[in-house]
Amino acid sequence: MCGIAGFIDPKISNENANVVLEKMLQAISHRGPDARGIYNNNSVWLGHNRLSIIDLSEEANQPFHYEKYIIIFNGEIYNYLEIKSDLIKQGHSFRTNSDTEVICAAYKKWGADCVKQFVGMWAFVIYDTENGDIFCSRDRFGIKPFYYMISDGRFYFASEIKALKQSPIFRNDINLKQVARGLQLGWLSYDDETYFEKIKQLPAAHSLICTKDKGELNINRYWNVTTGNYSSLNFKEKKNTFRKLFEDSIKLHLRSDVPVASCLSGGLDSSAIVSMVQELNPGHPYKSFSIYYDESGDVDERPFIQEVIKNFLL
Repeated sequence: MCGIAGFIDPKISNENANVVLEKMLQAISHRGPDARGIYNNNSVWLGHNRLSIIDLSEEANQPFHYEKYIIIFNGEIYNYLEIKSDLIKQGHSFRTNSDTEVICAAYKKWGADCVKQFVGMWAFVIYDTENGDIFCSRDRFGIKPFYYMISDGRFYFASEIKALKQSPIFRNDINLKQVARGLQLGWLSYDDETYFEKIKQLPAAHSLICTKDKGELNINRYWNVTTGNYSSLNFKEKKNTFRKLFEDSIKLHLRSDVPVASCLSGGLDSSAIVSMVQELNPGHPYKSFSIYYDESGDVDERPFIQEVIKNFLL
């Protein structure tokens, strides 16, 4: 993961703004130990703590500059190679091997609809240095976090709430409705609400545009769950369809410039993932990590873990 933070604030001095952004990034330094970068242009400030996964070079550090766009990005676009290939055929050029640059090129090509092309998990911010607008987006299932505050034309955002506490517009007003949900239902959040009245979260599958001049937010849903038309398929066809989708997903998730490992609990999900990885890459060194309890019966899942290990010699 990486950590992003920034703001549009015409009411803060450059000196104070730099101090605030440094404090915001320091609050989420654990999210990105490999590099830290800051960009500012008048009242726009963007910061990034990087954990390098795709293209480990300094060229891919962020905030990343692509023509008139500046991006800070947390996540991974798994199908970036396919998108990149299509964009190259349409005349786009690239100087890095990063998925970050692909997001920028896709935004140049498709605008806000670029997110409909992406398969992955993301929270990113793109600043258009010409019109001053900021485009923010969160992935379809809200895997990557995006929190924000807005007050009197001052817009602050970050990967974690603790970073927003460093903002001059933060107020410690508790959202009692969310407290009730948390105590009764165990929900960490609801829609755009958090435990703080002033802090919102961008809902999953939504994008946000903040206009620099007016300080207004325009939030839109770009995707919704569809069930698909599988009712006409027989059991064997459904099984084969699922296996193909699962295999394709594993292949995409294995794209990385650093080693990839898995948690192996002995349950159905993790066992299926580890088994598919080994089936696609027989004999390839692959680490898995397990936690177990020294209790009898169903509590100890080591027999199921050992079954996977035995079959694939992990």
